Amino acid sequence: MTTRALFSRGGSSSFVLPIATAATAIAIFVGDIVTPLDVSVATLYVVVVLMAARFCQPRSIWLVAAGCVGLTAVGFYLSPPAVSESVGVVNTLISLTAIVLSAFLVARGLSADLVVREQANLLDLTHDSIFSRGMDHAITFWNRGSEELFGWSREEALGKVSHQLLQTSFPAPLDQIMTELFRTGRWEGELVYRRRDGSRVISASRWSLQQDPRGQPIGILATNNDITERKNAQEALQQAQGNLERLNRVMLLGEMTASIAHEVRQPIAAAKLNAGVSLRWLAADPPEIDEARQALVTHRQRRRTCKRGHRPCSRAGQEGAAAQIRSEHQ
Repeated sequence: MTTRALFSRGGSSSFVLPIATAATAIAIFVGDIVTPLDVSVATLYVVVVLMAARFCQPRSIWLVAAGCVGLTAVGFYLSPPAVSESVGVVNTLISLTAIVLSAFLVARGLSADLVVREQANLLDLTHDSIFSRGMDHAITFWNRGSEELFGWSREEALGKVSHQLLQTSFPAPLDQIMTELFRTGRWEGELVYRRRDGSRVISASRWSLQQDPRGQPIGILATNNDITERKNAQEALQQAQGNLERLNRVMLLGEMTASIAHEVRQPIAAAKLNAGVSLRWLAADPPEIDEARQALVTHRQRRRTCKRGHRPCSRAGQEGAAAQIRSEHQ
């Protein structure tokens, strides 16, 4: 086993703790060989195994346990004899059993911890934000995607209440969301968060309820996908469509206004022309009263025909004016 593999779990104390562990093992060995077999000093090698668990990998624990077993065997032959030989053998067997059992439990725990660490490393590979929290909503895991999305480091986020740290805006009351989560084991929806710099994040969030072997809830795993740009694009598109609809209504209103103005202006112009012709007939010497009266009667009849829908008003006015001008010239 290489030194790197042996001390792979250590940090700044990578060499201090192994040296302390070795010194403890030597001290136990010395105490074992100077103590009669009636006293089971070798059982203290369990402490050495537990200390080694702080900096060793699971396979290295078995090497440490094998070393402790070897020291126990050597101590059995070098220790002063016990009052009863059977007592010494029993104490030695008890010590060996304790060493092997503690090594088994420690290696098993380290293996499980290693699996969890590997899974956490896999979660760090995704670009989505993934974090877990306990039932008190305190953050217990914060992946690299969460650091990049929200701006808080893992050390800053762990232990904080998630919806307080992120100023979460829920689409429904939190109690209602939690009720659905407990009922179905999952929840999906859009949440609005606040980054560390205060900017808004719209996220498609998925929650999964974590349970222990007895089915009791122990935590919530939240996965968040940033959809801020997509939502902003949808809002911009909806606003553009609204502006286009308003523009279409304005253009339609303009066309209707122009059409109404045309229909109103043409009859007025025809009436004005008829009145002018009638005034000229009345101003003649002698006044042509019958012609003027006929012109006014003809104009009124054409207007009645226009109102009944037989022909357009503007066309009726134009035809009436033209007939009057022809009559005047004749």
